Amino acid sequence: MGNEQAIELQELAQKYREEQPADRTVKRRKIALVSGKGGVGKSTLAMLIACSLGSDGRRALVVDANPDSPSLHVLANQ
Repeated sequence: MGNEQAIELQELAQKYREEQPADRTVKRRKIALVSGKGGVGKSTLAMLIACSLGSDGRRALVVDANPDSPSLHVLANQ
């Protein structure tokens, strides 16, 4: 199952790169939400940020890097 997710993520990232304008003056930002403690709202905050960017017409790629208990798929209703 993990390989399927990795392949899907690679394909999504490749599609995103292909859709980027040839003009590389577009600024991209990376935001990392990290904490050594669970249950502090990292995933919820990540989804809220992505939804907020989307409502402004921007694009966001959200990646859940927790191999033990990923939760973004639940928040995204996937």
